[in-house]
Amino acid sequence: MSIFNNKKLEKELKKEFKVLNKLAKKIVEKRILKKIKSVEDLDEKLEVLKYSIKSALDIIVHNLEKKMKESKKDVFFAETKLSMLKMKTKLFNVTHNKQDFNTVFVLIKEVEKEVKNV
Repeated sequence: MSIFNNKKLEKELKKEFKVLNKLAKKIVEKRILKKIKSVEDLDEKLEVLKYSIKSALDIIVHNLEKKMKESKKDVFFAETKLSMLKMKTKLFNVTHNKQDFNTVFVLIKEVEKEVKNV
């Protein structure tokens, strides 16, 4: 019975890795993705991929904050969207859901647009 559970678990991990890998291609650098591919253990590979996505999102949020601080104009709407982006990023880091990632990605684009307009 444990062999069946291990195969089932491995299949679910592969499926989760495949989904997260597609999402990671949008924001994680290619050189990092190549290093992740070289990892043999599937559990470790999945955790490294999750961490890489989290780090990339944190860097994007930090850069957006930095751009807004440099701006001397009114950035109220951009700050509001940025605070929502931070919350959605934290939610994605917990759930690792594709829908949550898409929400985060859309918010990133909106905040970048707001920062450019300011």
